[in-house]
Amino acid sequence: MKKKIAGIVVILIIPVILFVFFLLPSDWKEKILFPINMPEVATTAVTNHSKNQIFSEKIWLHCVNSIERAKLMAEKYKGFEIDIIWDTDRNQFYVSHDPDPEIYFPLCQMFDSIKNIQEHYFWLDFKNHNDENSVLALDYLLQLAGKHKINHKNIIIESMNPYLLSDYTTAGFTTGFNLPIWDFNPYVASDKEIAEYAKQIDTMLSKCNVNYLSSDYLMYRFIKKYFPDSQMLLWHLKENRYTTCVRKVICGDDNVKVVLIKEYSEGYR
Repeated sequence: MKKKIAGIVVILIIPVILFVFFLLPSDWKEKILFPINMPEVATTAVTNHSKNQIFSEKIWLHCVNSIERAKLMAEKYKGFEIDIIWDTDRNQFYVSHDPDPEIYFPLCQMFDSIKNIQEHYFWLDFKNHNDENSVLALDYLLQLAGKHKINHKNIIIESMNPYLLSDYTTAGFTTGFNLPIWDFNPYVASDKEIAEYAKQIDTMLSKCNVNYLSSDYLMYRFIKKYFPDSQMLLWHLKENRYTTCVRKVICGDDNVKVVLIKEYSEGYR
């Protein structure tokens, strides 16, 4: 009789569990709180964090691409993420995110507008970093940091080209090798694709000098699996019922040094 009752209970519970599961947001099935099985791959590379900056705040603000927003949010956040491109005609950095005429002004103007700038941190997403502009961009950044007396380590330069980032690390800036989630998502990749990507990153990382691996939080488990001694810069821009749980996990990891979050304000671009 007891076995029969237990069987009925199981039969009744299973549909409930399935119903709750399918009520979850579709992207939640890819979240870091769900286990992910990845193949064993031998990797040895690690980020260079022997002299990494110790940031006083781990939560930074994503997408600060207007002077209005920078001035408004500077009192609330110590760290900003800013999208920049190198303008070859004007030989300086411009704030820009995708082809948007509303977002195109010199980075120096934003720095001029921020009070107590030496007390802030800047994550600069270098969108068009390449062989042709890397040296000039580095020279300009050295001048800009010098003008505002900003500690070089308070400026993170993020790029998808780790080899070119090595010079920025040598110059004293903090560097982040960007692993774009739109290029590779371990939650939807095959074991073969995961293994190949892990080997690719391992090879690249072993031949360059960068401080961090940077990516969307969905890469957290991948990085922990294959580069466990490397330090990370992550962004988590979701706002749903699981936001607190997800951020608790990634922020609680000592190897995660910065987490970008989204917050709307005037001047959000």
